[in-house]
Amino acid sequence: MGSIFILFLFQAIVTYADPKVQIDDTVKDCTPKELVVAQGKCSKYVNDLIVLTEEGDTKSRNVTDACKSVTSCFGGIQCAEAEKSKRTYEQKCDKLEFTNNDVASCMSMFYNTVYSKKENCTEDFDYFSRDMRIKRESYTAGKSCFFKTINKTCNATSVAYLEKNYEKLLDVLTIPSDGDACSSLHDELNARQCEPQMREFMINGMIQAISMSFGMKERSNTTKTCSETKECMSQYCYFSKNTTQQLEQLCDELSKKPTTFNMCYMGIRMSTLDTKEPANYECQEKYGRKPMVEPVNKALEKQYLKFMDDKECMRTIMKEECDQSVLDVFDEEWDKLQKEKNSRTSTRSPF
Repeated sequence: MGSIFILFLFQAIVTYADPKVQIDDTVKDCTPKELVVAQGKCSKYVNDLIVLTEEGDTKSRNVTDACKSVTSCFGGIQCAEAEKSKRTYEQKCDKLEFTNNDVASCMSMFYNTVYSKKENCTEDFDYFSRDMRIKRESYTAGKSCFFKTINKTCNATSVAYLEKNYEKLLDVLTIPSDGDACSSLHDELNARQCEPQMREFMINGMIQAISMSFGMKERSNTTKTCSETKECMSQYCYFSKNTTQQLEQLCDELSKKPTTFNMCYMGIRMSTLDTKEPANYECQEKYGRKPMVEPVNKALEKQYLKFMDDKECMRTIMKEECDQSVLDVFDEEWDKLQKEKNSRTSTRSPF
């Protein structure tokens, strides 16, 4: 057989395999004869699978049979290029199976339950571990808890599939893909663990951003929460560029300090009167601050806000809470505020 024809067959069979797929070094390279056999035997099954998926017939029995035929064909030829092709199509077909049975959506609902601690038993197992050994042990020991949870949240198709293919799920979750990681099931299913945290942060962050626009300064540690969310997402390439950009923009917005005197002043006032987590500034202590109670009456509010009449106390607080631009005009704005207060006092009716 001519060398050019052999080269053609080699290139044809290699195109079936993901070049990033790694196999055991002990597996020998295919001989020219094995390449011919692989090309002749397996190309029909590959073409059948391609036609079925291109036609959108991904949920039929025909696709399942085609997947089995392709992987069995390449698996029957014991050489490196055929093994790579087998591994490539195993991963492609697993992804197709998981999609057809809504496994990814089911896992997202499971992760949400674990994150929100809605099912007590989930707290006994480290399902979110990034150590693949610990993760597998957790899913193995926590199998009954897993099914108890998804029976309440997932559709019957997903549950039935996972009951029959639980070991396959564990393999996908705990064995990194040796192909294109960014399009792998392993990356997607593990990345979805970040979604409950990301969703909670983005909702709370948007609420906080709105509150801040009205002068209310939230006391929650958004910088820490933002960093934790970004760190989780950075482990995977599943998330779109648009999603990561939205998160970055929100984090940037929440990290900004008030840029006007009035906004900063109102933020300090609202934070001080927060009955859930009131702000506490050192220079307040000399005014005999007492624990906040609810409802806030006028007398208590007046006592609480005495420190806001202390110019140097407010200057100190604003150094911490406000943008430098506020400090640059502090004296001017403070004098203006005092004039407004005096004006309101002098015009107030005695009756």
